[in-house]
Amino acid sequence: MFEDIINYIQNSRLIMIILVCIITYFVLKMFYMGEKNILEGLENRTSSIGEQLEKIQKDLNNANKNADEILHIDKYRENYENILISADELLDKSIISNLTMILGSSKNKGLNNLDIETMQNINTTIELKNNLNTIMDSLDKSSEASTSKKASLW
Repeated sequence: MFEDIINYIQNSRLIMIILVCIITYFVLKMFYMGEKNILEGLENRTSSIGEQLEKIQKDLNNANKNADEILHIDKYRENYENILISADELLDKSIISNLTMILGSSKNKGLNNLDIETMQNINTTIELKNNLNTIMDSLDKSSEASTSKKASLW
């Protein structure tokens, strides 16, 4: 039965032409009509890289200005610096406390059997101290920038 249908299709030129046209239509539709949605490289972008970089920089500057306004960095700079200094001193004391706890523990004799978890806590505390120093440096930079802006206005 199927052989008869296949033989009829093969012998009929009209059906073969119709099948070829249908297959060609779908192939062309796949390749050419769907091309609107295809991005090749960066050709379909409306703006250049330079414009995008300028927009990113502008957005970051606006975000920094908003954060300065919310935190009142210029007004409360000394308070923020004092908080950072106090936190740094507290972290120093925490490190000393953890070290004496490890080394004075009855289960630890010298440096052979150190408590790994407490050592990891000490390392995390040291990383936090480094972050506090980075924040302090950032406050100093913004202080210098605002001072130079004020000086240039006078």
